[in-house]
Amino acid sequence: MQLMGTRKIERLCIVSLFFFVPYLAFSLNIYLKDYIQYSTDTLYLRDVVYLNNSGGDTEAALLSLPLPFSSDRLHIIPAAAIKKTIQSHYDGPFIIIGKKTVCIPTALVPQGADWFFKTLADFLVGNENHSEGRMEIELLSLPNIDYLTPLPHLRFRFQNKNMSNGYIAGETVLIGTKTLGTGVSPIVVRLRIHRFLWAAVPQRSLNKNERLLQPRLSFVQKDISEIHDDILLENMPYDHYIAREYLPAGVFITMDKLKTKHIINSGEMVNIIFTNRNVRIATRGQARGGGFIGSRIPVKPLDTQKIFSGTISADKEVMVELE
Repeated sequence: MQLMGTRKIERLCIVSLFFFVPYLAFSLNIYLKDYIQYSTDTLYLRDVVYLNNSGGDTEAALLSLPLPFSSDRLHIIPAAAIKKTIQSHYDGPFIIIGKKTVCIPTALVPQGADWFFKTLADFLVGNENHSEGRMEIELLSLPNIDYLTPLPHLRFRFQNKNMSNGYIAGETVLIGTKTLGTGVSPIVVRLRIHRFLWAAVPQRSLNKNERLLQPRLSFVQKDISEIHDDILLENMPYDHYIAREYLPAGVFITMDKLKTKHIINSGEMVNIIFTNRNVRIATRGQARGGGFIGSRIPVKPLDTQKIFSGTISADKEVMVELE
């Protein structure tokens, strides 16, 4: 039996490679540049990537796609944002290699000070939640970096920061210190982080208690540093929500105007899955509370008067872990 299983796996691997290798061979490989310095007010895709094959008309048109850019801000463009730009203009298979591109306008950088902006960008990327949106860093005040020599051990920390939708956005103050050696005073950097994420707006007006489904929504880029309330984003489980009140078309949806759609209501019959290590036992029972996936609710199996606490794992299904 083991031999037959091994041969089956080998055949499966060969078949998988048969389909996967051609995909790699004919897909467009897009390599992100780690850092670039730019001196004009216009940024194109060709400035931040290079391709494994750029000789065709399609590839040339792709490389000519303009990207949002401002010559007085530091730009951090994640791979996911590049992917969205490409998908809107290119139908073929492609692979993006790299995590982000940092664009440093030449107007911001005194001669020999690019190291400072690279260190700053790496810190901001390394201390944020995973985000598909691009960042524009508006520098409100800087140290006199004309007189700073490269500090390989420069480290930043937040002195003050603002949050929006769980992301760092808005006015922020950083303190930079040298972790090794002495003689360098703390460096204070004041900046404003503009973070552009894909936010949901109704394609048409939604009535109270109407469910938010994808066909009823559009997603547009929004600088979340400009808003004070959390809004519904593309990467959130929007189909779990219903409108708490009337929602006009084309207006960003703040979370206080939504309520969660329960997939289990109190009193409903549900499947109860008891688990204990490798043992699973399924039975029927009654929910004694309501909620959505991930909620903990009490349940009572039909064949006992005892009430258990479990976690909603799917529609009309509750998992109860026994110790």
